[in-house]
Amino acid sequence: MVEVDRNSARRAALEVELRGITLPFGNLANFNKTGRPRTDIVDILLTGLQPGKVANFQNYTGPVFADLMRLNMAVPVNPWPLAYGVIVGDLQGFPNGRRPADDVVDIELKALAGATIPLEYPGYVPDLAAEVLADFVAQENGPYLPHFPYIGTPNSGFSTMPRPRDTGGAGA
Repeated sequence: MVEVDRNSARRAALEVELRGITLPFGNLANFNKTGRPRTDIVDILLTGLQPGKVANFQNYTGPVFADLMRLNMAVPVNPWPLAYGVIVGDLQGFPNGRRPADDVVDIELKALAGATIPLEYPGYVPDLAAEVLADFVAQENGPYLPHFPYIGTPNSGFSTMPRPRDTGGAGA
């Protein structure tokens, strides 16, 4: 898990949006020049995390690459789930299973942008751009239901406008 000042990240995201700035990925570019493999991507998307990569957690299913939903049932339920799951320290979230509130697209974008490289190479510092990178799509279908199917009736798509999302909270 990488700690980043959330206010700085939000200011950077706003500047990117307002000025049309290309996000800088200098640290990622330098890492790629080393030729070291992106085994963090393999772990997140294809094999699961082996024991020892994240304290008190593993969802490794073996060395065979497989696009599977992995779930470590030993992880206690988080009463306040965070939309960015394991990337922000919520070990019950994606890629450990999939909850309706998990922002899978943003998690995968951040992983591809280098946010998960420290799992394999602890000295690596992800670019701030990896923190602010997002699809900027917010969950707009009202509150979750307390019973199956949990997700309420979707909006029509014609009568609602997207709103800015708060990336720090539950199910944002």
